[in-house]
Amino acid sequence: MDQTGDHARPGQALQVDARLAEALAERGRLVTYATSLGLTRTVVLYCDTADLQRTTYRFDETYLARYRSWANEGVFRLSPGLEDPDDLIAELDEVLRLAATLT
Repeated sequence: MDQTGDHARPGQALQVDARLAEALAERGRLVTYATSLGLTRTVVLYCDTADLQRTTYRFDETYLARYRSWANEGVFRLSPGLEDPDDLIAELDEVLRLAATLT
């Protein structure tokens, strides 16, 4: 969220680190922090940029800088499940508001 309380729009990175993953793991009632996606429950995975560079992408310096301008230190992959959409929105809103206080 920005300082007005609006959520980040596409192309704007919410500048957080693994603390948001920890908040999801601790506070998530519907959203489960997991590495296996594709379940009937909503799951989320934090993808650390340095880890992805080391294990998967191996971008050259120019492209890595371009990737970091979008992803910063990492991104979250969210795979929505079958829970009520309003409940998911409420939970994600709560966690994102908490994350905004950590930055």
